[in-house]
Amino acid sequence: MKVFITFHIDNGSHGQTESEQQRRANYIDMINMMFSSVDLVYAESRKVLITDTDSCLDGVDPEIEVMRMNLNPAELMLSRLKAQIEFIKLCSDTELVFLDSDMLILGDVDEIFRKPFDVAFTHTKIRPETKCLINGGVFFVKNKRKDRVLSFFSAVLKSYITNYGDCCNWWGDQYAIEETIGRESIYGYLPFTILERVTADVLLLNYNHYNYFPKREIRSVATPFKAKRRLIHFKGGRKALMKVYWDTYIALKKAAHASPYAHIPTYIRAKWNRWIFRQLLAVEAESDVLNSMKYKILLVLMSKTLTDELAWKLEV
Repeated sequence: MKVFITFHIDNGSHGQTESEQQRRANYIDMINMMFSSVDLVYAESRKVLITDTDSCLDGVDPEIEVMRMNLNPAELMLSRLKAQIEFIKLCSDTELVFLDSDMLILGDVDEIFRKPFDVAFTHTKIRPETKCLINGGVFFVKNKRKDRVLSFFSAVLKSYITNYGDCCNWWGDQYAIEETIGRESIYGYLPFTILERVTADVLLLNYNHYNYFPKREIRSVATPFKAKRRLIHFKGGRKALMKVYWDTYIALKKAAHASPYAHIPTYIRAKWNRWIFRQLLAVEAESDVLNSMKYKILLVLMSKTLTDELAWKLEV
């Protein structure tokens, strides 16, 4: 059985203002959408949410297994790494997929687990300004050789604490993973390259297939993603696009498993969204003032009907 694991902490924010409540609700929605997308591909999988002892999880799907640990919200990424290592120690399953909550799984990952590896990562685009070649938002563990897996992540944790202690909240885990693998080994790699390290065999994957970042613009979710894109990562400013894509192209598949009438609102929403997208794409080809105004009106309609924080916060 495959196990899909995500991590969420309120990050010390327990306020009751309307904006804080909405932010918390948005994250819970993302967690539910992410695991629902898992269900559509792997109906028999185990779904686990790792969190601290205090985070409010009201609204989380009851089918999701919640594992609470003593973690420090002020050291978010360091806490996540420690929690992931602890989970690997405790887990007897052999195929583990660690995901950020702002991701959707659109296709199976069976091809990965047919390869001989211990730990698998994707890397981001290599550009001069790239801070990290490895993205820690998704990685795969073949837990058959647990001692080697734990040896690798122990080395990552040591590197994190020793060299990146000032990055406990962000980036530090990625720097430490990259250092443990060897930055020079990542440049120029070919997809499905296996790097044999003293601690573990590390598999490098094509980010376009298993950790795809859509552009931060509404047109990037106007049509369904290509079949080769198995995992979509709505990180950073892309988060507003996740619910749009879910409502437009995936929610109907989920609703089909409910009662015959339960999917009617979902069907109407999906059809409405797709109509707006068709209009937007048609208007994009024009440049006159009238069509420019129509484009703005469509964006206003989208911001009202798809998500409260979409149109004006994205590059359009």
